[in-house]
Amino acid sequence: MILTLDAAVAKLSAAKAFVEDGSMTNADKRSMINEALESILLSNRFIGSHGVLNTFVMSTTGIYSLPRQFLTVIAAKVNQSVRKMASQMYPFLPGTTDLSQFSTNIQDIGDGSPVFKQPNTPAQLRIQCTGESSTVEIHGLDGAGNEIWSPPDTSTHGEIITFNAAKAGAYFGTITRVVKPVTADQAFLFACYPDGTEEVIAVYEPGETMPDYRQYLFQEAILNRPQTSPSPVGLTTATPFSIGSGYSVNDILTVVGGTFSIAAQIKVEGVNGSGGITAVQIYLPGSYPAPPTSPVSVAGGTGTNATFNMSFVSGASTFTGVDPNPIATPISLYVRRRHVDMVADNDVLPITNLRALKNGVLHIYWENQGDETRSQKHLDDAIEWANKEIKLYHPPFEEGAVRVNASLTAATGLKSFR
Repeated sequence: MILTLDAAVAKLSAAKAFVEDGSMTNADKRSMINEALESILLSNRFIGSHGVLNTFVMSTTGIYSLPRQFLTVIAAKVNQSVRKMASQMYPFLPGTTDLSQFSTNIQDIGDGSPVFKQPNTPAQLRIQCTGESSTVEIHGLDGAGNEIWSPPDTSTHGEIITFNAAKAGAYFGTITRVVKPVTADQAFLFACYPDGTEEVIAVYEPGETMPDYRQYLFQEAILNRPQTSPSPVGLTTATPFSIGSGYSVNDILTVVGGTFSIAAQIKVEGVNGSGGITAVQIYLPGSYPAPPTSPVSVAGGTGTNATFNMSFVSGASTFTGVDPNPIATPISLYVRRRHVDMVADNDVLPITNLRALKNGVLHIYWENQGDETRSQKHLDDAIEWANKEIKLYHPPFEEGAVRVNASLTAATGLKSFR
């Protein structure tokens, strides 16, 4: 059963869970439902606070992003084999450096990612959501690691992207922050690569306004990636050799020469009085099996005759758009759920039992009235009803998993088997 926030307000109102004296607005009712959900989820007595998530991780990066409703991974299996979890402090322990390419430990990367995967190479973005015409604010770094500003006068931090518009704007190497409005439906963020391919890098629920996901590195998944030829190189530095004339700030210049699948581009950051180029930054690193030799000519912009000394280094990827041969590694995660405020009409509640929700709302009501006894009674009832429904899906003689480590079993009620 799926229960949306809008439907929950209507059903709980019909069940007389709220004070119907005209003093409660729809926003008040939504707030009480969210408080009730938080109390149940964080009680440590709701068995739905933990669960098993069967999914897969791709060989492209080996990184898995937890959906927003989950707080952390407690235990994990890769290809049906249990693996150890390495904390964020693991690489800093004496005698260790980082997870080696042969490690089976799973590395906790931490919170903070606004997408479930970063672009493989610098890409323009577009976002799709049925019926939306508003905008999304996206912050990040270009292929050279510089902060992205827009429009060309660099007065705005990040890029403003309109829902359902064509790809446009800067090329993002890393996305660091996404700010989106509440929508009526799911939103899909696409990375659009210069070679014409594109892929979904995030799916946002209607009520997600500041996406933030916890990520884990599965090194084993990367080892499944097919072996390919050596990585192409990309542009990393460009300094004027001949400054030319007639150029303007914000001109985008395309590198000429070399063998490439994507041509590199540079952006003019400064000019002298005659339009000679005094400063540039990398706009798109490009991808070159055989890069051009300095001094390198450029095309485009408002001027002529500029050339540059350029350096190219090996890229981190063996592909320039969508990974052509991704391998999916199956993983099974034992996860803990987190409370996420339900905001949009179509946000789906994690608890759908109406008796549990009604008692949760009454728990909040009596808590606000200062009656702790009634408040606690309704919370207990809410948890009981929520647990009852979950237990219906379990076999009647299900065997639990309990492990006890004890050097001495005396007076513990445990037996020692050797």
